[in-house]
Amino acid sequence: MLDFRHLGATLSRGDTLPGPGFTAILTAISEDACAGDSGRGAVAEALVEALACDAAAGGDFSVATAAGRAAPSREEWASMFVDAS
Repeated sequence: MLDFRHLGATLSRGDTLPGPGFTAILTAISEDACAGDSGRGAVAEALVEALACDAAAGGDFSVATAAGRAAPSREEWASMFVDAS
């Protein structure tokens, strides 16, 4: 997956994303995000932002890749933690 096209992220509460299974090698070179993909930047940023967000305290979240050329802002992460279902 070409990271610069998928800098966005989505959150859902719990361990809800499908695993990559045998197609993981294909998503690594694909231009499109597939179900269950989580970009390394978004996952790292979600971890850091969760430490500063009361809505994330004690929570379990899945981080999925989303189209976008910019990573979510601190305010957008806070909103995503509150709104995660």
